[in-house]
Amino acid sequence: MDIIGRVGMKIDIPGGKLTLSPSTDGMSQVPSGMGLGYMTMEMTLAGRQAKVILDIGAPTSYVSKKYTAGLNPVGQVTDFNPLVPGDTFETPVFEFPASFAGREFIMKAGYLPDSMQGMLTLMGIDGVVGMEVLKRYPVAIVDGSVWV
Repeated sequence: MDIIGRVGMKIDIPGGKLTLSPSTDGMSQVPSGMGLGYMTMEMTLAGRQAKVILDIGAPTSYVSKKYTAGLNPVGQVTDFNPLVPGDTFETPVFEFPASFAGREFIMKAGYLPDSMQGMLTLMGIDGVVGMEVLKRYPVAIVDGSVWV
């Protein structure tokens, strides 16, 4: 994030391009910012406002359990545990409506280990999103803000 913060980049997975020092012409700024070395942005998850970390390397997204209350899982994933090197964890995966910057889609997300989610909750963070957003829309990170 130190380098990206200085240079900026646009990740366009649908178009198969990565651009450094991109233009944001024709893009909309998402309410976002930098905090504790993480890029955060505002989204709507299951009809509720949320603040999430944008993790450009996360193949699976994760949300607080309050966003999936009453939903049935549609699958399960195994991922590495960021708090315990070499360890993995399993989580059920749920589908629910999500949106940001006026773009609506059906998001798939699971849960982080309770200890990790607890730390994020203390920081005011409701989840971590990555490829669930990036695979759908070109996203730019410029001057500490997210653009789509």
